[in-house]
Amino acid sequence: EERAYFVLGLHEMATKSAQSTLDTFKDILDDISFANKETLYIRGNQILCNIQNTVSDRAATELKFNEILQDYRMTLLPQIHENFNNLDDVGKEAVSRLNNFFCGLHRLVHMANTSQKGLCEAERGNYDGFPPILFGEFSKVDESGCFRLILNACKAFARRGDEKCGCYASFRVYIQPFLTENRLASLPLQPFKGHRFNVLFQNAACIYYLHPQMVEFLNKSDIENKSVHADFQVSFYVAGLKALGLISKMITTPLWTLLESKDLSLIH
Repeated sequence: EERAYFVLGLHEMATKSAQSTLDTFKDILDDISFANKETLYIRGNQILCNIQNTVSDRAATELKFNEILQDYRMTLLPQIHENFNNLDDVGKEAVSRLNNFFCGLHRLVHMANTSQKGLCEAERGNYDGFPPILFGEFSKVDESGCFRLILNACKAFARRGDEKCGCYASFRVYIQPFLTENRLASLPLQPFKGHRFNVLFQNAACIYYLHPQMVEFLNKSDIENKSVHADFQVSFYVAGLKALGLISKMITTPLWTLLESKDLSLIH
């Protein structure tokens, strides 16, 4: 009522179970009540009863949490909502309804992880368990050659790439005529950090499109990047770039375009 802001710190959880999540949430509600100097359980539970929507991923623990949160909320409504017990069934259902929305992007994150595993298996099968790599000491069991190529190419050619082996500035000058000819305002390559699905697929598409220019640049310049140059010579890795790039063009890029549309207010 005084329009004061309250900031609540994060709480540690004993486990990731649904019950542990609910218990932690109850502690936060208690903090709200204490901060407002109200009778214990009143203000925090008023906020809980006013919550109408939740958003989470599709993990089994999240589904269970929504279920037990709904049950807990139902026990509080008669105490918080005036005349709740005097409402008819339709009125009670309207007051107690808790809408659960689920983020669809997690499926695409799993798609990126699955694509990485699929590339590993395909490469091992194609090369009898020993995919080509220039420096064997840098080989990782769970990393495909295609993924390694994307990571190293981004370090070399993307803005804010690797400080030691990056060559963004000189490559940007070299490729400018090609970008202008193809109506590209800038080099469409992002710094690769982590396994974010949109960066993986988007950068794969970009590298596949520009890899002839990248190879030509490495051949003509005095900049050495033996690892990237060697992996570009492996047609199987380049084919992997194309496969990931097609996912970008057909799935992830259209999805982002849809989500960024001003005509949508919710994730569908």
